[in-house]
Amino acid sequence: MSKPVALITGGGSGIGLAIAEHLINAHGYRVVILDVNKERGEAEAKRLNVTDNCLFKEVDVTNFDQQAQAFQQTCEWGGGRLDMFVANAGIGDGDSVYKDLKGVDEKTGLPKPVDLRTLDVNLNAVIQGVHLARHFLLKNATSGGKIVITSELSRRLRQPLSTTVLGIQARFSWLRSLDRARLRRNGHHHQCLVAGFDRDEPDA
Repeated sequence: MSKPVALITGGGSGIGLAIAEHLINAHGYRVVILDVNKERGEAEAKRLNVTDNCLFKEVDVTNFDQQAQAFQQTCEWGGGRLDMFVANAGIGDGDSVYKDLKGVDEKTGLPKPVDLRTLDVNLNAVIQGVHLARHFLLKNATSGGKIVITSELSRRLRQPLSTTVLGIQARFSWLRSLDRARLRRNGHHHQCLVAGFDRDEPDA
């Protein structure tokens, strides 16, 4: 019987890498890790690939075609199966509505648009990933599998709204809004892994 297969976005470091290591070492999974950092991702995959159980793909999850191709390649590498999708990729603010407004367009005198790539990575790519995962999970010999979405609950949520916090909150809220009973009829099980502090730290 072939080993279970997992696909993890943002798997080159942090929580994603920890999940990859746990699935490989504790549960005998074969894991494909996706990351935009090619050097780091390849190094970690090489470290984990003891018995052909880890593969790295350089993928920008905001690019639907790249993410879709990664799903296809994962299923082919895994012998025609996908058992788990972990939507873990996330980034911090590269821009904010609180930014210095001195950076205006010289011709129009208007402020430049807010860079919303944070939302593209932290929310939109997750929705597209779940959409793709459902398609490939249904193609398994036994239809079904697990979808895990990582999120974060930290003291940053008590600070003024930023695109990072908005993406985090929306990511968690979107998962909670899913009709899980309906999805479970296809054998899909959804979970949210929330990372946070184990104690409340006072604001400075």
